[in-house]
Amino acid sequence: MDHRSFHLAAVHELVEEGKAFTPVLWGELSGLPLTDLLNVLAHGQRTGLLLVRGPDASERALGVVKGSVTWAASSAPEERTVREVAFALVRLQNGQFTFLRAQEGAVPAGEGASATELLLEGLRRLDEESRVAHTRRGC
Repeated sequence: MDHRSFHLAAVHELVEEGKAFTPVLWGELSGLPLTDLLNVLAHGQRTGLLLVRGPDASERALGVVKGSVTWAASSAPEERTVREVAFALVRLQNGQFTFLRAQEGAVPAGEGASATELLLEGLRRLDEESRVAHTRRGC
């Protein structure tokens, strides 16, 4: 996926500020699940933007600074926080992604959340949803 085709204004603001962003990894989530991708970024202490487009054309972005997720944006108005966006991404099984490596200072640094912590929380929430749905079906 070409990052220039991404529609989130917040992403364009970051990328167009003149800071260097270089596409270094891209593909399909069906071939490299988001959980694996976030683990690679976290353990490799990478800095950049992870852009994801879902099969429904929804768009989400995570800003990663030295392996910690510090920033997020989403086309879904109900997803306002890093945790909400990360959880929505963990739920995606299909879609396209691009990781744009960034120079230091290009991605907003904040308190940040450990990618591992976000993944574990997301997987726990998925498990809870699955159990609730299973209970509702009377199984």
